Amino acid sequence: MNQDPKKWLEAIKLLLDTEKCDFNVYTETIEDPENNKTIEIERSELISSEKVFKLDEESRQKIVLAFLRLIAENQNGISNQDLEETANFLLRSNDLVDTSADGKAANLFISILEELANRKGEEWQKELAELFYYGKPEIGIFRNNAKAQEYDSEIEPYEHNVEDICFYQLRIRGTQAQLEAIQKLISELCQRFGTPDNEFGLYVPVQIVLKILVGSDEYLGNIITCDLKDNNLYMDLECESDVADTLKYALQCAFGSLDIEIAEK
Repeated sequence: MNQDPKKWLEAIKLLLDTEKCDFNVYTETIEDPENNKTIEIERSELISSEKVFKLDEESRQKIVLAFLRLIAENQNGISNQDLEETANFLLRSNDLVDTSADGKAANLFISILEELANRKGEEWQKELAELFYYGKPEIGIFRNNAKAQEYDSEIEPYEHNVEDICFYQLRIRGTQAQLEAIQKLISELCQRFGTPDNEFGLYVPVQIVLKILVGSDEYLGNIITCDLKDNNLYMDLECESDVADTLKYALQCAFGSLDIEIAEK
């Protein structure tokens, strides 16, 4: 197998980023006021695009994890420029997803950024701080203000937008054992920390649920209902706009493979 990280990065970009695009090409006629002449300009309008390589989630995760491992294990032999190019690609990628409970992707990704911080100093220290300040839950990195301050002591506590409260429903599919385990957890937390007898629902703080599942208590919101119906677990939330996705990834990290759909109510 080719161990050149640069070639691997090119291959990863090809697999994850290559899109087939359809354009509407047309000619626009305009008047040039300076020369008083008619000019024809060819324009193109993007109609649709789709990934050329359609990978299922498991295959995509395996490829990205193998790439992360290759970079992390060989980073001493990688130039600053190539390592920065790799890190920037990973930071902006929407395909860097790993919801396995062992946190391999997150640990490898952090080790790459820490190597850059050692080499380049403040710039990448701040990138690490921002990573924990905002979180990247799709790879198992959740908001952690204390961790963010380890990399940047001047960073302020996360500012929650209390006006950004939305209502969502999670539809969770999995084995009966998985669904019952989730429902049991929420029920037990409701008895300890929620409001089980109020007329509106459970009101279990998301902050406590995520603290138990993934060790992060920097997210605000409430779980209002958690009902098991027809082999699906339905969970209603009132929370900030990014919390529903965060809870989705946290449940997958904690309980294994789950099919979770999110709908805004």
